[in-house]
Amino acid sequence: MAFTERNVADLRAQTPGHAFLHAATSCYRDGPVTSSELASIIEQVSACDTVANDKRVCLVFGRGSQTRGVYRELERTHGLEVLWQGPVMPWWLLPLALVAAAHGGLIRVTERAQAPQVMLRLAHLAAVELYSFRAELFPSVAQHVGQTRWRANIGHLVGDDPTYFTVGVDGDSHDASTGIFAWVAYGAECPQDLKSAGVTS
Repeated sequence: MAFTERNVADLRAQTPGHAFLHAATSCYRDGPVTSSELASIIEQVSACDTVANDKRVCLVFGRGSQTRGVYRELERTHGLEVLWQGPVMPWWLLPLALVAAAHGGLIRVTERAQAPQVMLRLAHLAAVELYSFRAELFPSVAQHVGQTRWRANIGHLVGDDPTYFTVGVDGDSHDASTGIFAWVAYGAECPQDLKSAGVTS
């Protein structure tokens, strides 16, 4: 499997509001993947020294379709810090959260070896994004998610960082033949090991 590399300039022209194209985006790849291919991509990313270290923060943002119990389990996992979790729906639908799997959350990965576990767990029939970026941006990102919760767009905050990296997954894609659609995007100054991750499985 190899992602298809898209022309960023053409994508910007065709889809000005593209959710995963940001000011600093210099490369964007995407395509359908199988569950084993997805696992391989995430393993490659987690093996990169620069995904999370003293100078860089790694965050995983789950966009719903999970139970509160999933996040409680992740809270007990060494190397993961749940910064926020809650229903991914407007307030008037909150009663549904009691019976539906509708929780999302923001998790900081402090030990990169845990990234595959949290990504693959949250990607089951749901959308999830992993971001790696300069540590000095972390306070503003955490504050933004705390204030806007499920409406948060982390890419809008870190997308100006020329070193940023993201890998995202839609685990319930109706457009992908495999049912899973994934993408990788990064800035021109993204660390080289992250640039190379996920190119092929």
